[in-house]
Amino acid sequence: MRDYVMDLSRTLDLLEQNGFTPKGLNLPWKADAIAAGIKRQFAKLKASTLTDNPLNVLVVEVPGRFDHGLDRVDFALTFYYNAQAEALKLRSVRATMDGEYKRLYIVNNPEKMIKSLEMYKQLNDLRGIDALNVYMQINAIRSMTKSKTNHL
Repeated sequence: MRDYVMDLSRTLDLLEQNGFTPKGLNLPWKADAIAAGIKRQFAKLKASTLTDNPLNVLVVEVPGRFDHGLDRVDFALTFYYNAQAEALKLRSVRATMDGEYKRLYIVNNPEKMIKSLEMYKQLNDLRGIDALNVYMQINAIRSMTKSKTNHL
């Protein structure tokens, strides 16, 4: 299933199944807000095929809230537009948390696409590892400082 394209309806279903809805991302938006935005941009892509500079890439950026709204993850979904089939191909999902923890997921098979919650968990694990490393470094510095003062 290396080269797939999906009509708009199947694309929106895929996003819903993987948690890319206001409810799945814990957003206070209308239930169809993300889908409506994608539909608007899809219509612009279709219209642009009539121009000299047709667009063939669609990037949809949506935030997500996790852990009772305390953590924010920004998602950027990149689609390629196939004008002949009037269909989209979800190419990648970029997830960023706290501006520094980032993951890029390439979507080769939509049936195996990673869910938004799983992306958050992976980013949160990265952040936890960094926090643990900082904690261990601080403790190492404290113990070195204590041993130096004990020897004086």
